[in-house]
This record gives sequence, structure tokens and C-alpha cells, in this order.
Amino acid sequence: MIDMQPQFISTDDFLNYWGIDLKAKLNKGANTSNFADMFLRRIEDRLMTWIDANTFRITPWECLKDDYVPKSEMQRKVIERDKDYFKKALLEQAMYVFKNSDIGQDSGYDPEKGIIAPESDLQAIEICRPCINFLKDAGLFNHVMINRPRYTSFN
Repeated sequence: MIDMQPQFISTDDFLNYWGIDLKAKLNKGANTSNFADMFLRRIEDRLMTWIDANTFRITPWECLKDDYVPKSEMQRKVIERDKDYFKKALLEQAMYVFKNSDIGQDSGYDPEKGIIAPESDLQAIEICRPCINFLKDAGLFNHVMINRPRYTSFN
């Protein structure tokens, strides 16, 4: 069975950031116990997969989890900053999907016009701009490889 508990953000984080109770908004179906958590976990999984598929990530995912123990004070400061930016990126993307649906899963078919949007158009709006900005700040959205092995500062 797949663990559907969010790893990085919670429904409380969503409530504190946006002022919206995600549990109250999403838990309206038969499985009301954890639908909001499942929604946030899918946001996390899809964004992490998108980052790994489309960018050069410098920070390992393990370093962004709450149980990670930094090796130095400088690393602690960097990791805390990156965690904060990554959580904000996830929360921005969660609101984007909550308001606009999951564009990455959309076929692009417009029934009013009778046409299908090109996949490149859908990919261009799949991740919201505030999310991308936070990912850049966290070192998780790089389109240039750095001339060093991945994760060297964390060894």
C-alpha cells in the first residue's frame, strides 16, 4: 500500500498559509478520513518528480525532511532556508491545483472551441510561477549543471 501521508506540508500548513481549511473543502466524498492529506501528498510527489525530470537539483530530498540533522551550523541555516522555500513552493502549487485543477493531467480539450491545446501549452502552465520562484530560491530549479558532483556540500 502506498503511504499517502504528506512528507513536507500538512493541512495545518495550508490553513496557516492560505487561511483555507483544506479538510473542510475536500473531505466531502465517501473517504473523508484523509482525502486532504492524499491531495497534498500527490502535490508533493508530482512536484518532486517534475523537479527531477526537468531541472538539476542541488539539494537532496532527505535534507528537506524535518528529521534531517545538519552537520554544521552553516548547513543548518542553508537547509532551514531551503526547507522554508520548498514548503512555500508546495503550498503555492497546492493552491494553484486547488483553484485550477491539475493542468498536468488535463487533456487540453476545449469543448467550446472543439480543439485540443498543444501539450507544450499545458506544460508551460503546469507549475505556477510563485512555485517556480520559491524552487529557484531553494536551489531546486536549475537549468545549468554546476561543475561539481551533485550534493557535494552535504557529504
